This record gives sequence, C-alpha cells and structure tokens, in this order.
Amino acid sequence: MAALAFAGGPAFLAAQEAAVPATSPAPAGQPRLSLVTILPGKSLYSAFGHTAIRVVDRRGDRMYNFGLSARPFDLKFALNMLSGNMEFMIAALDTDDCVAFYRDVERRGIVEQELNLDSAREGELTAALDAAARGRNRFYNYRYFADNCVTRPAEMLRTAVGDRSPPFEAEDGKTLRSSVAGALSKRAWLRFVADVLCGPLTDRPMPDGPIFLPEDLMEWAERTHFPSTAGTVALAGPPATIFEAKPYEDPPLTVPPIAVIALVLAAAVLFTALPGLRGKSARVFDIALFIAILVPAIAILMFWFPAKYEEASWNLNLLWASFLPLLAAALDRRGAGAPASAWLFRVAAACALLAALGGGLGLQRIGIEERLIAAAAALRCAARGRITLPRKKIA
Repeated sequence: MAALAFAGGPAFLAAQEAAVPATSPAPAGQPRLSLVTILPGKSLYSAFGHTAIRVVDRRGDRMYNFGLSARPFDLKFALNMLSGNMEFMIAALDTDDCVAFYRDVERRGIVEQELNLDSAREGELTAALDAAARGRNRFYNYRYFADNCVTRPAEMLRTAVGDRSPPFEAEDGKTLRSSVAGALSKRAWLRFVADVLCGPLTDRPMPDGPIFLPEDLMEWAERTHFPSTAGTVALAGPPATIFEAKPYEDPPLTVPPIAVIALVLAAAVLFTALPGLRGKSARVFDIALFIAILVPAIAILMFWFPAKYEEASWNLNLLWASFLPLLAAALDRRGAGAPASAWLFRVAAACALLAALGGGLGLQRIGIEERLIAAAAALRCAARGRITLPRKKIA
C-alpha cells in the first residue's frame, strides 16, 4: 500500500520501484502477468507494503507501479498532503532496474502470484496498464484509503475478470480501523497515531472494500474465481517467495504508547492529589500536557477539513484532543482560576471525562491509550477549573 506512505522526489521514486528477479522476455504470443507484493519495510512510507503488476512479454520484463510521487518530497509536498493534493503517477518500470532497491537496500520481502488469465484478458489488462501509464492518464491525486497504489491495480484486476462481488463479504468484523490496526500490529506508535486519526466512519463494516492494503489484495486475488476458457479458475496462484526478509517490527526496547501514557496519567494523579506538588511545577506539567493533546487535535482537523478525508471526520477523539485546555491556561496566567479560564477548564474536563469513561459513545471505537490520556487531561483540567467562592465576613 502506499496508503499512509510518506516519501517523495528521487528517493520516493526509487523506494516505490517494486522489485522481482529479472527473467528473459516471454516468447511472442506467450505473455506472463503476475501480481507482485512488496512486504512492509522499516521506513514510514513503506509501513504498509506496496503492490505492482508485472508483465513479461515480447516487449520485455516490466512492472507497472501505481505509487510514484510526481513531486519532490519537500515542505511543499507536506503542505500539499495536508491540503489533500498529492500528485502521484503510474509508470512502467524495468524489472531489472527495480530489483536492487528492495532486495539489496531495503531488504523487504517480495512475493509474486501468477495471474491465471486467458490470452484475451491478458491483452485487455496489458492495454489498460499501458493506457494508465501514458500521458496525463498517469497522474492522479493520491488518497490514502480510496485511491492509492493498491486500489488502482485492484480495480483493474476486478474489471479484467468481471468481478463485482463484495471483496470482504465473508469478513463480518472487518473495518478500515481493524485493517489498519492489523497491518500495524508490530508498529505500536504508528498504530496509535493512525487510531487517533480515524473517526467513526472507519468503524463501519466494509464488505464492499475498498481493497487498499497490499496483503488484502494478495489474499483476495488467490480466493477469487472466475469463468475462463479453461473452466472456473482462481484469479491468482499461491504466493511464491521471490525474496525472503525478516518482517520489520519495532525494536525490542521500544516503549509502547500505553506505558508512556500510563506514566503521564500517574503524574497527573500525583500533581492533583499531593499539595506539595502543586504550584509552578504542576503548571509546567499542565502546559506540556495541553500542548501534547493539541497536536492530535490539529492533525485530525487538518485531515478532516483542508485534506477532506472523510475517514477523519466527526472524530470523537476531539473530546480530549482539544485546544481548550491550552487556551484556558493562557487566560489563567496567575494560575488562580480566573472565572473565564475556570469555565473553559471545566468544559474541557467534562469533554475529556466523557471520552475517558464513555469511549466513543457507541459511535466510534476509542482505545485504551486514548482513554488514559483523556483521563489525564480531565483530571488536570478539573483541578485547574476550580472557582474559589468568596468567604462571608464575620461581623
């Protein structure tokens, strides 16, 4: 997948050149088409893997790659990403030129599945691939889940065999969130970030897809059957290992997000419960905490509005990931609970507590990490939101 893949310029182009060992061109009239899956790697852009379609015929051995950035990966690229404008391209790449990068540089696993297409379908798919990689057709606006380096070849394969059945009909519990979480099961921090950014729409069952993950496409192609001149056959054969590499996962000593967040919650409890820790040190902790929860709020809003990702819309993590605590702290410079800041703190505390106790209120899955950080925010906002009542004077 290039979904959630971040890279650009020459480095991105090289990284997305899916690699398989070179073979001699097929004799005239005997083309060979296959689905190539490059397994996840260490780099952020490669965390979900990649997909390409390989064609070996009298014209040579090439792979059609749908995940090449048309622009350098610089500040402008990052700003375009946040505005939902990422120009990617499709290209036919020489297999020999591609192999070295994945095998020798990134050391990523590569598997290949031969496609069981008759000659007519092979010709039609090859023509469609050529057309997609030609002229202005080769450029498109990349979307992480709806239009990426996996969804495009998936749709071409579905068209080739006339398949319109729901690709995940048999997987009742499959959602976009669970798909991402499964793909990132060995990348705890990346999974946590993706989980925070995903809103309630990602918790809906997705029998109709899209097929946006490389390994999902690989499994779908193997189990999909269609009527052919040779009878009913599977679209793709079983995966054959082209290059075997140890799957990347977080280093053993990586501190998981839940451990860090648990420490933050413990600190919030101590600063609230122990009078001796109140004062300047507590306010410094609060500012750090409030800045930390502002970062995901900005990210969610950027993906929701400028980038127009409906997957981030109406995200209930905004109950705790909020600008309100930092705004209240800015208004409360004296740290004594001025009325305006106190009420802002109380509203922020109530919202965060709702997320901590109620999760996504049945509308969205909010994980344990998010609930714990919401509890820390609720605790500190409640502590800062006290209003000192005036004492009655004794005559």
